[in-house]
Amino acid sequence: MSSENVPNSIQWPSIEAFPKHVSHVVDAYVRQCDFAARLVQAAFRSKQDTADNDKRRDLCSALDAFRGITSCHGIYNASMLREYFCGQTVLATEKYDGTNVGKDEHGLLYGRRLMIPSGEGRSYQHTPLTAVNRVDTARMKADLFAELDATPEEISAFTMVVYGELMINKGLFDYAERSLSSGWFAFGAILRHNGTVFNTANAEAGVTRLAAQLTKHGYACTSDSDSDEAHLQVKLTLSEKFQKLVEGSGGGTTPDVRAEGPRNASMSDVVERMRPWMLECKGEGVVLTIPKTVAGKPNAIVRKWKTAIEPQGSNADVLRATLSKVQALKGACVDEKIVGMLLTLLAVTTATPPEGSIPAKKKKKDKVPMKAALDSELVHAALASALTKFDHPDVFFAKAGGNGSKGMMEIKALLLNEMVCDPDLGVNDKMTQEKKELQNAVSQYIGKQYGCWKSGSSGGPAA
Repeated sequence: MSSENVPNSIQWPSIEAFPKHVSHVVDAYVRQCDFAARLVQAAFRSKQDTADNDKRRDLCSALDAFRGITSCHGIYNASMLREYFCGQTVLATEKYDGTNVGKDEHGLLYGRRLMIPSGEGRSYQHTPLTAVNRVDTARMKADLFAELDATPEEISAFTMVVYGELMINKGLFDYAERSLSSGWFAFGAILRHNGTVFNTANAEAGVTRLAAQLTKHGYACTSDSDSDEAHLQVKLTLSEKFQKLVEGSGGGTTPDVRAEGPRNASMSDVVERMRPWMLECKGEGVVLTIPKTVAGKPNAIVRKWKTAIEPQGSNADVLRATLSKVQALKGACVDEKIVGMLLTLLAVTTATPPEGSIPAKKKKKDKVPMKAALDSELVHAALASALTKFDHPDVFFAKAGGNGSKGMMEIKALLLNEMVCDPDLGVNDKMTQEKKELQNAVSQYIGKQYGCWKSGSSGGPAA
């Protein structure tokens, strides 16, 4: 198997949308308010007539409903909700439009789905890997575990892959004038336990212990399991401590938000401060690292907030539904700053990008006719995104002594798998019609590219 075909076994997980995250947290709180009101009413009626079995059943039903919602999300109150959105400090960084590239302590390079051939002079997606090669991931891992006073056994139990954004899109936004082109900006790391859940009894304890130590030393992280491969791992996300670790190993500064004021602020403050920049579509978006849960427990999560030049999926519908629920409470239970945040998120989601703000790669070209099951814009955006994860189709066509048909099958399968996993499309294994539409889009595009390759000409972009 050639190095281009080796799967990436330590992938950076997909990041969920920030607008939906805000909606889901507020929705859970609103549901608790509703259930609590029902519980109070049922308790009052039951107390009025303790002999009425119907009223007692109503009370038991209300109690069960309340327990159900709080067991899933925990018990929220108004002050906890305000602290989560308006009190705790989060880290807001600019979401660069490039492609994920990882590097482990052995110098191996990781693409989104496949490994990348490493070595001096190498390039990826027509972009030199000079900035990636400059970073000493081995030193980064050594410095990190030295700070934790880890034993040699603990160090050898984990493989560290540092992930960053490789700036392959040189002409987008203001990247060129800011000298960002071809840079590599680390945004996190995965510390993968070298055993699996099934064959290493101490793996879970080791991962839990490592996450606790990192949190104690000021890092933002979470421990989880890669369910597909049954691996346990710790995911390090952006923080001031992580940034110093990157810079100490030869890496560039991590991306920052392009707005006045500190990037460390509450979620509501970040949303309000970034509103003009987001509405004017001056970049792809913002990434927020949230260090604590609504209950105040350390468990860092990362969420992305994209401008209107990017597909928004169901963000607008979800936000409108949440605002409707909040307004039904007449604002009595939800702080006005949180309501303002929801309104700003909706405004950004539904904004019309200013004239000339949409980068060339975002424009529609040779749009593939699609049926109604999937939005064609989302399909084209997913295809364009998938194409950045692999070599150009011509590379696949030229494999096996120029056996183009074999290469076609390979790149089609890779692209289809990538698009099915795209969170903006929301396709699952049971959605056969949707998968068929994705397959048609991939086949039409690759067919055109193959025709261009055979004739010796150059095919155009997907979207």
